[in-house]
Amino acid sequence: MGDFSTSLTLSALKDLLATPQENEEDTADNNKYSAGPAFATPGGIASSSTGNGTEAQPAMVTRKSAKDKQIRQAQQEKLANSKDIWTEDEVESENHATIDDDDRPEPKYTLHFKQAVTPEDMYLGMSGRNPSSHSCNEIVVVVELPAHDVKHVDLQVKRESMNVLTPTHRLNLTLPHPVDDKNGKAQWIADKQQLRVTLPVKRDYDFLLES
Repeated sequence: MGDFSTSLTLSALKDLLATPQENEEDTADNNKYSAGPAFATPGGIASSSTGNGTEAQPAMVTRKSAKDKQIRQAQQEKLANSKDIWTEDEVESENHATIDDDDRPEPKYTLHFKQAVTPEDMYLGMSGRNPSSHSCNEIVVVVELPAHDVKHVDLQVKRESMNVLTPTHRLNLTLPHPVDDKNGKAQWIADKQQLRVTLPVKRDYDFLLES
């Protein structure tokens, strides 16, 4: 116990007798060995230098690049194992480019809505339906195609769009409501040179109207 007290006393006495220059040198030495952070943080990693004057890149960038590389490799393996020669993203981009570059005129067309009206709707109003298009059951599109033969008409229907292609005309129509593209009906009216397409509307909340 006595030796410990004596050591503290001698250390304090040494500090009092030390010159200002020696104190500054001791402080500089302490700062040199304690300049680095006690532990690494994201901020410290991002702002640290590589030694040649450039800033080091965060570790998360490397992880993201590796993840992107894995995704590309998975897509390439999927394409290699399938019979397709294009990926879905490439096909979608190609379709947009084809539509933008197509200078064929748009044919005349009309679009209207159909709604199945029951006695409950007419007299009781129990179904919750109303005359607006949000309560319609079907979308009917009539396309005018004079001087056309039905065998030269190409119809493509998707959930939210409809395309009509002929050698001289092109219609790329965005539908006002999602439709059941598997159960639509198409009719060619020869005497009027019209294509009549009837598409059932399929909304996510239709079950509320049916209950």
